[in-house]
Amino acid sequence: MNKNNQEIISRKLQFINESGTLAMAKKTQELIKQGHEIISLTLGETVLYTPDNVKKAGIKAIEQNFTYYTNSGGTDELKQVIAQKFYRKNNLKYNIDQIIVSNGAKQVLFNLFFASLDVGDEVIIPTPYWVSYPEIVKLASGKPVFLDCSAQDGFQINAQKLESFISDKTKWLLLNSPNNPTGCIYTKENLEAIAQVLRKHKHVHIVSDDIYESLTFDDQLVCNMAMIAPDLQDRVFVVNGASKSYSMTGWRIGYGAGNKELIKAMSIIQTQTTSSPSSISQKAAVEAIANGDHFIEINRADLRLKRSIMMSCLQPPLSYVRPQGAFYLFLNYQEALSDDIKNTYQLHTSYDVSQFLLEKHHVATVAGACFGLDGYLRLSYSGDGDKIRQGCEKIAMALRQ
Repeated sequence: MNKNNQEIISRKLQFINESGTLAMAKKTQELIKQGHEIISLTLGETVLYTPDNVKKAGIKAIEQNFTYYTNSGGTDELKQVIAQKFYRKNNLKYNIDQIIVSNGAKQVLFNLFFASLDVGDEVIIPTPYWVSYPEIVKLASGKPVFLDCSAQDGFQINAQKLESFISDKTKWLLLNSPNNPTGCIYTKENLEAIAQVLRKHKHVHIVSDDIYESLTFDDQLVCNMAMIAPDLQDRVFVVNGASKSYSMTGWRIGYGAGNKELIKAMSIIQTQTTSSPSSISQKAAVEAIANGDHFIEINRADLRLKRSIMMSCLQPPLSYVRPQGAFYLFLNYQEALSDDIKNTYQLHTSYDVSQFLLEKHHVATVAGACFGLDGYLRLSYSGDGDKIRQGCEKIAMALRQ
């Protein structure tokens, strides 16, 4: 890059990383274009199509010319359906002025942190984390503070350890359950212990990223902090969306619920960025959220089967914490990686291992370092079942060869 090009780029971009999941997907597509057959275990979207009733709602919106700007924070109709969903499924009450609809859950998080963070404000992010959390915080002038969680604890926060990380600059604690990349779900008991700590620190607010809440497999109860600790609801901001539950990733509908003044501030930001969510997608989301429970069960059953396929192929010395939700498995390959392979191909980091599997064995994975924890790979079991089996068998063979 020449000097003039360097000068035009903001300094803050020096500290922002490209999404590791999307970067690997891009490399995968490049190899496919070159004629290679690649088994991809990377992207976080299912192979099921958007339900027909939802597609028809979108088509009807177009035919009825519902193709203009809506209110910046979403239509009252969709907000009302979202409020009904919160009450029906989570026993939480929100008025429509406590809800915002955005172009995906990622934009909800952007709006939230841009509206609430000043320079130096801290956000506690448990590790491993979704790749975009720390980058969004940094873009919003905040400081990500990483709280390491261990496989022995099921990748869940230790409440006593959390307390030692809270400072007078802490603004948010970010919780994601079911979790990306581990698939772990916070237990009711653990959330209650975390709530006890937060009650002592009234300046700390909680982001609850519930985007995978419907995709669980072992009859595990899924709760968020607002449900567990109603006295903290005013300090909890819940993030969710249509993408994962209803196979609507491309429709780009996310939503958030929380403090009315915070929602108002987020809506102002949205007026200056994307104006409003897609009018057509909002009509489709109304149908999905109001009448999509049957599809969720189909989606869940499909993923449960594919999870079984993946787990059956990944035997010791490969190891993992059994995923309870979402559609990811966080694979610890360190004991399985033979010294011969490690030394021959100079496999020192999870980036090295992920590149090795892609280039030498044509299996695409995402390096655990992208999620803040080296020595692991994130594998998605949302794709074709036969490809999942083939890919995992190749991984097991390649690392032990």
